[in-house]
Amino acid sequence: MPQFFRNLVGLLAPLLSCLSFSTPERPLITLHTSLAPPYQVLSKGALTGSSVETITCIFGKMNQPFDIKVVPWNRGVNYFKRGRTDGLFIAMESTELNVAGKLSDPLALEKWYWYFRDKDIAHRLSANPSIAIGAILSSNQHLWLTGRHYVIKNEVTETEQLLHLLAINRIDTFLADSRTFHEESIRFGVAPNQIFSRFSRYMPLGIYFSNDLLAKDPQFLALFNSLIPACSPLVMHLDSGEKAQLKQQSEWVLNLLNQDSTIFRSLHDSNKAISAPQYQHNDNLSGYIQRQYVDVFTLVSEITVYDLHGRTIASSGHSKGHKMTPSLTDLSLSTHRKGEITIMPIRFHHSTHSFQSAVHTGLFDSQTNTRIGTIVLGINVEKALTQD
Repeated sequence: MPQFFRNLVGLLAPLLSCLSFSTPERPLITLHTSLAPPYQVLSKGALTGSSVETITCIFGKMNQPFDIKVVPWNRGVNYFKRGRTDGLFIAMESTELNVAGKLSDPLALEKWYWYFRDKDIAHRLSANPSIAIGAILSSNQHLWLTGRHYVIKNEVTETEQLLHLLAINRIDTFLADSRTFHEESIRFGVAPNQIFSRFSRYMPLGIYFSNDLLAKDPQFLALFNSLIPACSPLVMHLDSGEKAQLKQQSEWVLNLLNQDSTIFRSLHDSNKAISAPQYQHNDNLSGYIQRQYVDVFTLVSEITVYDLHGRTIASSGHSKGHKMTPSLTDLSLSTHRKGEITIMPIRFHHSTHSFQSAVHTGLFDSQTNTRIGTIVLGINVEKALTQD
């Protein structure tokens, strides 16, 4: 190589070494968690589970290296509060942890049930000192119960201990996620007919990131939250018993809507207008539905009406700037038979911070017995399942 080119390469080498066309790797962060199937599971010496898979997916998209340490939950909480870890999962929002960091948007939805051996306990589930309640120390359930002035008689470190205390009548009941209970009861050898249950609530869970981490990288949490939908779609399916209960709670409203002449007149008019826009919204009808139904029935968060062409003609949530009902492709508009009700999976809605299920059915003309449209109810699932 001629001397000129050797000198040129020597001059350019330092500059070229500084250039990079790949995203720089972020500093390693440390997270703490505890074992809680199916979210955090130790399998053949490796940590896995649904929450671990979601976090791994998100951090992969962020090019964020991380390390997870498994510790007892109460120790993880103490470490986080003392600033000894960058993150803690999987957790519900609590005033105790809000002091030390910020919670992400939900990564998972838990379904909480009370578990007990005596059926009579189901009618006395309240902050009643006479009921012996057990809980895992510093767990999400423990924080929720103590925050609502429940008296915890026995504090333990894992679900298996709660099952044992319940079996020997040392406690009357405990509160747990249904999936965690299912896996632990199988491992503990509990027969399904030995324990009764009653639905309590749905609980969104996320990951807490420390104030120190967020101060160093102010965009970290916003970026993390933006990637959650791609890695963890927040959908929860109802079991057959819950669907039956939701159907029963919805039928009364649907029957009234199926006899509403105001809605039927609007549908007949809209069906005749073949060339009308796709979104044929009637503000007067929307206001009427809001006053007559949504404001009256507390279970119903929104009602949307579609004509035979699949056009939205009214929606009680129109003026609120949000829409909870499913897309037209989800509705299967042409397949409804008279009396048929379809119940969609549960979704968590950030705008209302509630768990909703879309219940939809066809509307039929009573004189001709022909279908003239589709109606969709946005149902607050928690309220529906906790009503006797």
